[in-house]
Parts: sequence; C-alpha cells; structure tokens
Amino acid sequence: MICMFCSEEMAEGEIRCSVCGFTHMNFTETGGSEVIKNMLSAYRQRKLGNIRVELISYKYRMENGKINDLGEELIAVAQADKLEKGRLSWLDKDFYGIQTERNIDLKIRVTGGEKREQTVTLKLPVCEKLNIGCVLENGLKIRIAAGTPENYVLSDMISLC
Repeated sequence: MICMFCSEEMAEGEIRCSVCGFTHMNFTETGGSEVIKNMLSAYRQRKLGNIRVELISYKYRMENGKINDLGEELIAVAQADKLEKGRLSWLDKDFYGIQTERNIDLKIRVTGGEKREQTVTLKLPVCEKLNIGCVLENGLKIRIAAGTPENYVLSDMISLC
C-alpha cells in the first residue's frame, strides 16, 4: 500500500505510515472521500506547517582593498506545506549566472522543530541568471533545483522531518 500523505510504500496490513505517521482509515459511507481529504489537509498543516527550507547566503563588501564579511543572510526557498509533490517551485529572485559549467555548494537550512543544515553540491549549467527552487518528493523529502526553469539540475534528497 502507498501512503496517501507522503507516497511512501507501507508494509501490508499497516494502518500508520512508518515514514510520516499518517493513520489510514477506510470509510464506507457517503462522503468518506471528503473526510479523508479534510484529514489529509489538517495533517499537512500540522506536520509541515512550520517547516521552512532556506538557502544560507553569505554577504561580503569590498572596501579599501579589503573584503569585509557582512555575515549570513537566510533566503526563504519554500514553505513545506505549500509544496506540491513533483512540482518545482522557483524563487522569485535571480542570482548571478555562470559562463561555464561548474560545481557549487549550496548550504540549505531546514527549520521546524529543530534547525538542520546540509550542504548540497550541484554541477550548474551555463546560465545568464541563476534560479533556485525546490521540489517535494516521496517520503517528505525535497530536492533543491538550480539553473533556469528550462535547464536545471537537482540535488540529492533532503529530508523535511
């Protein structure tokens, strides 16, 4: 059986998903599908409502021939409860592109009950303006996208919870 919430495979006969914890019930009366839809919506808000995916960016300023570190800035990539499985969600912000393919490291922070940071390495395609996005995968995992909507690469999976 496949979990209705996170799309992970469940063991036969299990009613609670071992990955996300969603409890599956069967309704035989009329309107059962509406009840399940409402349960899924409420569970999505409870499980993912406070989880954010952020890109950690570092700011520098060149002054008098010296580079001054201005610290880090968090750039919101996605709010987990707004993500749709399999649909890429892009930031409304562009970054400087690159003229030759190269690897970059992106530092990602997932916040919720706890803050977890993970670095993903991506081989960027040539692009004039770089976009960053996020896609929800099975098992409450995401991949970070980098490039353009027409030509992008995806990171390894990052767990949301």
